[in-house]
Amino acid sequence: MSEEIKIKNQTTYDYAAYLELNKFNLYTRRRASLTFLIVCIVILMLSGIFLIALDRVVNGIFYMCIAAFFIVFTIMLPHIQSKKVYRSDNLLNQDGLHNEFLFYENELEVINQFSNTKLEYEKIYQAYETNDYFYLFMNKIQTFIVEKSGFESTGDMEKFRELIKEKLGEKYIKKCK
Repeated sequence: MSEEIKIKNQTTYDYAAYLELNKFNLYTRRRASLTFLIVCIVILMLSGIFLIALDRVVNGIFYMCIAAFFIVFTIMLPHIQSKKVYRSDNLLNQDGLHNEFLFYENELEVINQFSNTKLEYEKIYQAYETNDYFYLFMNKIQTFIVEKSGFESTGDMEKFRELIKEKLGEKYIKKCK
């Protein structure tokens, strides 16, 4: 006899979902990497200003251009990563990848046109809640994106939040208001 379904969710992995995940990974989850990049940009800019002050204008402008490149790269990286992943999924389904999440007492199930995956909650590496999504990380890279608006009701979303808190404990991190 199978377990009774506690909560259902419908989430489509579209470009917006991938973009939000990539922004979350770069700007929130991997804050140390971002901090290092910002420190490097500041050092390059200060070096450029210092070189310009020493009348080494060409070298100073070169350093400032490198800093500007890193600024643009940092801003554009989530978009580049999202387009790459979305293009690969878009080849499979023009409307994005439609997922149905079924949350039971001891496991979750993800169903889409390509697979049916069951996973026990204790195998989840980390879970984050943001303003619009829950991110369930299976490891440092693989993630299930659960859209908050995909629950049948606000009450179901609250039940899911409580279920995840109970099952994951300190592995659940809330990153929203």
